[in-house]
Amino acid sequence: MWTTVGNTGNPEDLNPFIIFDLGQGYTLQTTRIWNYNDEGPDPQFGALSILLSASPDGTNFTPFGIINPAEAGNPPLHAQDFVTDVAGVRYVEMQILTNWDSPPAIFWSSITDTNQPGADGRALTGLTKVRFVVAISNTPAPIFSPPSGGYSSPLAVVISCPDTNATIYYSTNAWTTTNVYNGPIQVPTDATGFAIQSYASDTSVTNFPPSELVSASYDTIPVPVWTNTSGGSWAISSNWSKNIIASGVGVGADFSTLILPADTFVTMDTSWTVGGLTFGDVGNTYTWEIDPGSGAALNVLTLDDGTNPPNIAVLNQTATICERYKFRPESSCQRSL
Repeated sequence: MWTTVGNTGNPEDLNPFIIFDLGQGYTLQTTRIWNYNDEGPDPQFGALSILLSASPDGTNFTPFGIINPAEAGNPPLHAQDFVTDVAGVRYVEMQILTNWDSPPAIFWSSITDTNQPGADGRALTGLTKVRFVVAISNTPAPIFSPPSGGYSSPLAVVISCPDTNATIYYSTNAWTTTNVYNGPIQVPTDATGFAIQSYASDTSVTNFPPSELVSASYDTIPVPVWTNTSGGSWAISSNWSKNIIASGVGVGADFSTLILPADTFVTMDTSWTVGGLTFGDVGNTYTWEIDPGSGAALNVLTLDDGTNPPNIAVLNQTATICERYKFRPESSCQRSL
């Protein structure tokens, strides 16, 4: 049984908390509590709200929830189970925020930011018994940002781990070499299937195995290129080389690499932002037209090349752009180019 002295001790204890050391890193599945009842007569001193925090090292604690045990009663209630599915836990801190007194004692914390002794006036609280249901846990797996996919270059991939004490290892050559992660990984400018493999290891926790091996794969292209001679929807990735849609500030869109069989129409079907546009027909016979498509009244094509003026290049023939377009920075343009 754990009880506090409240304001009757010297020193007073108006911020009651207890830390449990589980001995090694686990996944904490269930927290089981028998609330305090002073052997029957005084169940009001039992905890009403408890802030739970977890730590792999006993120093850096991360809150993961507040639980609200029922009053113990007389005779006392049996154990109360709370689902607390948290990985990488060695230390569990329980900080009691309020008890069952009426009005309750409020104990100082960053959440309550105040304290009051409750109806009893002694600010007493505690727990009869606590148990944890755990499973052997690995270090949490690394996370890639952005996730696997196709992107316009340049592209830098950030790897992080939910366990901030973990060291992240990675390889871009199937573990021929192993690197310690210390900053974003630059993906080559025109990559196909550029693979990054990674795992994390936290040696600050006893018997805490490394994470599972995870990987991500990236395609990049300097300028997304339209590849469908029949036209189609801007929003469909298969109409673009490497399935990489032209989208984003400073990202160009190239419509100049095909031999067109007829005048070709591309529908936006939503709003898009690109840094510039290039049009042309390798056969020098037919034209391009960019139309709003579905939801036409709301679709806007914005040209934004960051700090540079956006550019539209028409290599031959003509190109027609829908009425609703914007330039960033603002400048004038023609509907038919």
